[in-house]
Amino acid sequence: MSDKIESAIHLPKLDLRGLYILIVDDSPSAREILLHLAESLTFEVELAASGVEALERVHHADRIGKPFKIVFTDWKMPSMDGLEVFSRIKSDSKLNNPPKVIIVTAYDRDEVLQQVDGVKPDGVLSKPVIASSLLNSAMI
Repeated sequence: MSDKIESAIHLPKLDLRGLYILIVDDSPSAREILLHLAESLTFEVELAASGVEALERVHHADRIGKPFKIVFTDWKMPSMDGLEVFSRIKSDSKLNNPPKVIIVTAYDRDEVLQQVDGVKPDGVLSKPVIASSLLNSAMI
């Protein structure tokens, strides 16, 4: 493609290789599925089995200077659901580089957004997740 045509098209310069993400889900099989999809997209992935563990990992990564860019968290989890994880991350003034938060759900997207009190998450990703939908949601 000639430089003239390429500059007219304005191709995106977004490179998501090595994108540092956290996947949060109480279901081991759901975590594994998302892990394999994310790794197939060359993302760097860590896993958490609960909202509490997710917050610990987010704080640790921020403290050591390698913050997550995105947290993909399941909506329906025991004790702390994905919306609570989102709310705590977004309201935490101690985080130098808070990650984007995407709620992953098997439920209707609109149902998730109706439950939001105030600020909306950075995205909602519907299950079953496929590689293209994971990639699209990561381009926020």
